[in-house]
Amino acid sequence: MNILTDTDMMIGGSYVYSKVNSDYHTPQPLVSTDPVDRALDYVFNSNNHFSTYEFSSSIGYHPTINEYKPYVRADIRYFDTSIDDPYASISDTSSTISKLKAGVITPTVTSIVDLPLKLEFYASDVLISGDMRDALDSDNFYVLGTTFHLGTTTLNKYVSEVTFDVNIVRGDNITGFNFGLGFSF
Repeated sequence: MNILTDTDMMIGGSYVYSKVNSDYHTPQPLVSTDPVDRALDYVFNSNNHFSTYEFSSSIGYHPTINEYKPYVRADIRYFDTSIDDPYASISDTSSTISKLKAGVITPTVTSIVDLPLKLEFYASDVLISGDMRDALDSDNFYVLGTTFHLGTTTLNKYVSEVTFDVNIVRGDNITGFNFGLGFSF
């Protein structure tokens, strides 16, 4: 929802159900009376169910200045996953991910086959806490990237934009390179 001119806020939640159905064939047959074999059979040949709850909120400021669209967005996401496994030493995991992102979207810089092309440059700082911080042995990482926005409304009334994103990720124990293709409907 728009709360002020050029300022929006979002509050949300989601539920994700996961089922893990594993099937592993051991080199030697497992003996059901052996406690170690029974544990291995459960871990490697089991059906586990997980429920993840997510609560999120974000606020963004995005004015237009001389056809440029700078923006700043802050968001926070809380995840909690219940673990239904008799061999697990914990019953749930929870993590919080906070992100501060700043960027700018340019006006049309060129046309490709009469389709307008805009560029977006951005940087993010992502803070991690909870079980995810422990698993990654890191409490934050940075993202630096660019997105190409190709307007397609003259070609197709259903897809208004095609995007291609490329970014690098750096942190204490995290290094990565991502690219993605997107469609806006």
